[in-house]
Amino acid sequence: MLHFISTAVAQTGGQVPTEAAPAGNPMFMIVAIMAIFYFLMVRPQNKARNEHQALLAGLKKGDRVVTDGGIVGQIHSVEEDRVVIDVGERVRIPFLKESVKASHSTEEAGKE
Repeated sequence: MLHFISTAVAQTGGQVPTEAAPAGNPMFMIVAIMAIFYFLMVRPQNKARNEHQALLAGLKKGDRVVTDGGIVGQIHSVEEDRVVIDVGERVRIPFLKESVKASHSTEEAGKE
């Protein structure tokens, strides 16, 4: 057995073979994972939040909107943190501005 080991050492030039070093820098892998996380999770959420804030800032009387609860109606009045939505004949419901989910255009309303 000792003969085989001395033959293997002689073939490698006197150096005992060691295990291969791991490929790649661990710091690079951490940065790559963080970049992937940012582009797949954080960035889309920020974009959606900014679009929603722009929608809320642009609300005006007469706009058709949909609330988080699915109520579709026309804005009757806009206050600082509330909107009053006209949902039917003589039916007006106050909502917090943050409850407005999306704008509901007249083309979409015609499809219903």
